[in-house]
Amino acid sequence: MGKRGPAPKPTSLRVLHGDRPDRINTREPVPPDAEVEPPDWLFDSARAIRDRLAPRLVARKVLTVWDADAFAILCQAVARYRAATTLLNSSALLVQGSGGLVKNPTTTLGTANDLALRLHATGDHRAARDLDEDTLARYRRVLGEDHPDTLRTGRNLVSVLRDLDQHDQADALQTWIDNTAKSRRSWTNRRPASTTGPSCSRHHELPVMPLADRLPARQAQADERVVEHLPTGSTVGRPTHRELGGDPVTDTAADKPTITDLLAVDLSGAVSALAAWSPWIPFDLLPAAAPRSPGVYLAATTAGLVYIGMAGDRRGAGLRGRMTAYCTGKAAVSGLGRAVLDRALNDAAFLARRLDALTAGHRLDAKSWAALAMREAGLWLCWTTTPDRATAVDLEHRVLTATREQHLWNLRRH
Repeated sequence: MGKRGPAPKPTSLRVLHGDRPDRINTREPVPPDAEVEPPDWLFDSARAIRDRLAPRLVARKVLTVWDADAFAILCQAVARYRAATTLLNSSALLVQGSGGLVKNPTTTLGTANDLALRLHATGDHRAARDLDEDTLARYRRVLGEDHPDTLRTGRNLVSVLRDLDQHDQADALQTWIDNTAKSRRSWTNRRPASTTGPSCSRHHELPVMPLADRLPARQAQADERVVEHLPTGSTVGRPTHRELGGDPVTDTAADKPTITDLLAVDLSGAVSALAAWSPWIPFDLLPAAAPRSPGVYLAATTAGLVYIGMAGDRRGAGLRGRMTAYCTGKAAVSGLGRAVLDRALNDAAFLARRLDALTAGHRLDAKSWAALAMREAGLWLCWTTTPDRATAVDLEHRVLTATREQHLWNLRRH
């Protein structure tokens, strides 16, 4: 049987409620009237939360020295939640599906590719072939025919087919890979060379192509697509080209490709210190990779930082809404969209390709021209979110001021 009678009350409530004197504990322990100090192990972010809330709680006698550790743990939990939310929003581990947020499909593709490699390595070639064929088909649908991950999976499948003595199929697939890779390299060679120079590593070829667009649309890592490649921090490394040649190689934790491997943009210390910037994301993963919050975004190519912009609330769409406008060509005469289209219309190679397409009967409207220019601009983007539009405008101004010596595409800089 449970305890009977009314629930026990603190002495202060008994006094407040006018309980009989004989029911009031006059010897109840009282916390000492001492300053509530934060513990040494508190994170800086948690300490900031604690410093903001503690004075008012102490003044109301809600927080005492007896509660110091429990309150510190609460502040630490809030800080960890904020950090986790920021990381999740910047890494696109979840993407918008038809029924709401879903796990990014590229994480599944990366896992399937790794499993096929291991099946092949252990001699189970038929199982490896079936899994590689399925993974290749999905990569082609989600990331595109010429994406490095698509070509890598195709190369792995060629090796499996040869081990199964299916040489005709292997030769046909190898021819497709070679032609696709050659076309990709040829297109890439028309772009300005990277000032840092590519480094080479094992089985991925990542020609430096119009970066700016690789992120947005397919993403989130692609249809949301490269979660497998997303780093846990915002530090970026050198642009990396993965060679297609050679036998399939099993990835290890040390050589697993990440977005960090793909782009090197040395932000000045002043810019880095202004905000916590997300990892660099290719344009073709947009707009799904972008958060639905106001904020400031940076655009870069392999040559360096090229544009700084901001997005307000945009009816709840925030940065994602701005990226959607760029991806669909609706922002052809403003911001980054105009800067990119201006350059495309003054690029003889771009116009020559469009003239060839037009001659072949492929006509485009104005929005499609703008969207195509964005996709071919080779852009990568990173961003930071802000509470509101006013904060974003202020931060954009400070970033532009910090980069005043750099040549940017922003019209106001010319």
